[in-house]
This record gives sequence, C-alpha cells and structure tokens, in this order.
Amino acid sequence: MKPLIITLAFIFTLPCSIYTQKNDFNWLFGNTYTNATGICEVGVGTNHIDFGKDSLVINCLKESHIFRPDGSMASISDDEGNLLFYSDNMDIYNARHEIMKGGDSISICAEYDFYYTHTRGKPTAQCLIILPYPGQEDRYIIVHQAPNRRLNSGSFTRVEETLYSIIDMSGDNGLGEVIKKNEVLIEERFAACKLRAVRHANGRDWWIPIPLEGAPFFYVFLLDPEGIHLHHIDTIHRPVQLLLPFNFKPSPQGDMFVLVIDETRTWGPPHPTYPVTIQSISFDRCSGKLELSNEFRIDASNLYKLIFVEFDPNGRFIYLPHVKYIYQIDIRDPDPLSTLDTVAVHSEDPDLFIRSSFLKIGLTPKGQIIVISSGGYQHTLIANPELKGKSSNVLQHTLISPKLVNELPYFPNFRLGPIDNSPCDTLGINNEPK
Repeated sequence: MKPLIITLAFIFTLPCSIYTQKNDFNWLFGNTYTNATGICEVGVGTNHIDFGKDSLVINCLKESHIFRPDGSMASISDDEGNLLFYSDNMDIYNARHEIMKGGDSISICAEYDFYYTHTRGKPTAQCLIILPYPGQEDRYIIVHQAPNRRLNSGSFTRVEETLYSIIDMSGDNGLGEVIKKNEVLIEERFAACKLRAVRHANGRDWWIPIPLEGAPFFYVFLLDPEGIHLHHIDTIHRPVQLLLPFNFKPSPQGDMFVLVIDETRTWGPPHPTYPVTIQSISFDRCSGKLELSNEFRIDASNLYKLIFVEFDPNGRFIYLPHVKYIYQIDIRDPDPLSTLDTVAVHSEDPDLFIRSSFLKIGLTPKGQIIVISSGGYQHTLIANPELKGKSSNVLQHTLISPKLVNELPYFPNFRLGPIDNSPCDTLGINNEPK
C-alpha cells in the first residue's frame, strides 16, 4: 500500500465529547507552494483541520491561496467552531479568505517586503497569538512580534518590539475590521517569538508571559477589559542565556510551564557534551507569578534538536520528539528524569520519496497530539497521550497532509475556566463542560 498516494483522507475517529468553546477548532498550516498528492495545486491552498468534524482528516483549503503560513500562523473561531479570521503575521484574512478591512501589513520588519513575496512567508514560528478581548464580545486582540535577523546569522531570532492589533467583528458587515493596528505594546528585546497565554483564574482575563532574551526575566502582561499592559516582571534562573534554541509551553491546566533548552547547540554546529535542560515552572493563575519548581538535565550528545515539547491533556506527561524518537516524561513526578521513556522509534516508510523524522508537536482540542514529520507529508498521531508509556498509542504515518508542514499553530486553552472558590473567582463565571 502506498499511503502517501491513497490515504489522503485517512480517517481516525475522534471520541465523542461535549465542547462549549471551540475557538481553536480550525487549524490552518503548511507551505502553500508545495503539493504532495495532487489534491492541492502548487501555489494554491493550505492544510486545514476542522475539529468540528467527527473524524481527524487534514484537508486542502483551496480558497486560502494567498496565505503564507510556513512560519507564524494563528486563527480564531467563534464558540461554535466557525472560522472568523486568521493571520500569517503579515496580513489578516477574514472568513472569505480575503484580506480583512484594514488587515494588511502587520508586523513590519526590515525584511518585510522580501518575505511578503517569498514563497514561504516569514520563517519564524509563534510570533503571534489571537485572544478574545475580555468584556468586549465582538472584539479580539492579536499580540504579534516583528522578528529581525540576528547579526551574522540567517535566523529570525531577534525581537525588538512587541505589537498588538484589535479586530472588531461587527465591522464590514460581520467579516471583521481592524480598528487598531501595529500598536506598540513594548520596545524590548524578547526571545525569538515565544508568545503563550494562560487564562486568568477569574475565568475572563489572560496572562501573557514573555521571556527576555539573554537574561533571567519574564515580562508578564495582563489582558483585561482595560486593555493589555505589563503587570510585573519575574526572575527565573536559567542555566544559559536564551540565545540558544528553546521552547516554552504551558500545561492545559495553566498551573505550570515547561522550558526546554537545547544546550547541545550554539549558533554553530552541535556541541558534543552539553546537555538538554528542562525546567518546570509553576504558575499562579491568580497573581501571574512564575516560580522555578524543578530542573533537570538530559546528558546525551545525541539529543541535538530536542527542544519541542507538548503536554498531555491532563498536564501530567510531556512529550519530546527528537528526530527518530518520541520521549515521554512524567513532569509531575518528584524525579522526572527517572520516568524518561521512549514511546516511539521512527519507522521510515519505504514509499516515502524523501527521508523524514519527528519534528514539531501540538496538542489538539480533542486531546490527541500531532507530531509533524520533517519529511513534510506523513505525520504521527499520539492517540492516548494521557496514558503512560506505550499505552499512549503512537500511530505513525497516520495523517497525510496535502502541503508540506514545517510548523504547527499554537492555541491557548480557551476552555480553561476560573479556579472555583479561589480568591480570584469573583466574576460569577462557571466552569463549562470541556
């Protein structure tokens, strides 16, 4: 059987659940200027997953022919799961896949003109995030960054300023209108596009902690009905300056962040002896306080590129894809390193015309985890990531994408409600079924 050709519509049945906030139910991702199976022409369309469907299938969204989502990407849907708008950190597109009124030219940087016409867009991930504006029903805010090249490097890693734009969905006859654009939130050198958000314990507002580049500080912003503003700065010891590749993910419960730092690399070849450092950082959803709770190192010279991480939906296990392996760690265990387990070894598909390996990773709104392949088209599904070891059920070559994939979108947990009976549970907001 040749799955690359005939299993484009491979169906994996999702469990039946009740979801009340489906703001993350539309994923758009992948390089428009590729074509795996003939379903999507080169230069037309992008990958699309609609999690409102009964089955998990990566389809081709042909209408999205001008979207350049190979790097930064974000989208937002209404509570019923209907796509509202999306962005590639260059333009903002409405549900008709047209540039939204006022939505052109966001995150201007020195290389903007070149990358606007480049086939892959800005080669940077996680440089924007879309959140509902607290207390304003039809409004959304995009927090976004304009990365620039590091000196003597081709990498887009330096962020000199963080911006925001506001969308009013009542504008342009319900298609949305950008009413504020490229407003400067702060001029500060943050680490390489690591935008994350966690719902405040009151169930309405949002915390947005951003790590500073090269220093042990996290700038913690708060989005509330008054707008977005710097709330405080936390100091978290880090073993190295964050000039090295790293990743930063919150648990679905919002009570912890995991920071993975690849010390095997500098901006040159991999170092043969430096380890990978993993930090668990507790997070107080009432105060926005970050505090280092655990730190351990994986000392192995073959762990080059071990920086991508994702939680299981219960927030107990983390998964780390690394080229030919997927590792699982019980991050809640007092000795997390002792729980390190290899849950998958990459099996090369003989029909794949290019070599592939495990690459980026993302938790879906239905509780499975997708691991994309560096080969681009055949991807892995962790069907039961809440279970320990091989019971997590890693299914390789299961998902076929019409377009090459180098990045996955990041979404905060929109279904995270207030912490009941906490000092911050003051707004009368009820936790809804997940």
